[in-house]
Amino acid sequence: MIDRRTEYATLGMALDGLGSVLTVSELHGGFCGALCAGGAGVASAWLEDQVRESESRADTAQAARDILRVVELETWRALASSDLEFTPLLPEDDLPLDERVTELALWCHGFLSGLALGDPSLADGSSRASKDPHADSGFEARREEIIKDFAEISRAGLNAEERSEPTDADFNLAEIIEYVRVSVQILFEEIGAARADEAGLPASMSEH
Repeated sequence: MIDRRTEYATLGMALDGLGSVLTVSELHGGFCGALCAGGAGVASAWLEDQVRESESRADTAQAARDILRVVELETWRALASSDLEFTPLLPEDDLPLDERVTELALWCHGFLSGLALGDPSLADGSSRASKDPHADSGFEARREEIIKDFAEISRAGLNAEERSEPTDADFNLAEIIEYVRVSVQILFEEIGAARADEAGLPASMSEH
């Protein structure tokens, strides 16, 4: 397993080299959204698009690809693990609270963008499965609730009271990050299972 601080810093250097407008958090969120909704192939293509759009020199682009590939594999491994190891890639706790809140908001914004890219029908919380009389209505409701919650988090910021009581706000932020972590794991597993079912494959084969 890669150290999260090292992973964040290394990915940040790769994005700086590409001149990307995305932060580390936003890029990781976008990749996770694409991975959940569209699978490994769609997510890999999304990362490659970020490199191509930079129009960087060939050596810089290849160095970024190498770093992105490591992050890609690590994220996939964590989400696929039975130990529930996935964690959103966010700044460490030593950053000011308002910056950490902003980065979580960007992570969720990126996730929703990636989710919509992987499956455009998810952009408004709907899905083709909702038109299927045999669809799991419980999952449909959970998915719509998660998407709405992520949209709310993507607009998050500290109010005056939270700035005056940073300890309480920090605790709330930790709870929200945990909610995001668990929600992404749910979407990854349940959307992946639905995608495998549509293809007539066992869930374990859906990404290969």
